[in-house]
Amino acid sequence: MLGVVYRSGGSPKQSAIGIIAEVDSAGVVTKSKLQKGQIVRVLTFSGSTTQVIDFTDDVQQLVNAILAIERGGSSTDLNGAIVQGMNALSNTYTFEKITVGAMVMITDGNDTASRSTEAAAIAAVGEKLLFAVPVGEEATATANLASL
Repeated sequence: MLGVVYRSGGSPKQSAIGIIAEVDSAGVVTKSKLQKGQIVRVLTFSGSTTQVIDFTDDVQQLVNAILAIERGGSSTDLNGAIVQGMNALSNTYTFEKITVGAMVMITDGNDTASRSTEAAAIAAVGEKLLFAVPVGEEATATANLASL
């Protein structure tokens, strides 16, 4: 399971799409980057955290959903997105299968909405994987890089 969370207030859509697929200039998937059994969910977190598309392995549906994202507001619900995204993921270990939940965040590292605390976000991560892809001018600020 993979959750891709994307700040719609200016982060490039191609960064989000590039995680899951290669596409042509019309947005048609030419190559999936998902492995068999992987499913992806997409959230945005401008102002508040919103599900764009629920978990699916249909890469073209995922790309279409990402391309349809409109520019969001000026505030960022970074911690809330971590909490909501991580709470939808799980790690399970059985003799037949190992499932590991991971989330990829495309962000500048700012949480300006303050809907959830940093402590709540850290607790939500637990034993799951969180990868941050820094984008934008603010992402290069030392304080923001440290928060990622």
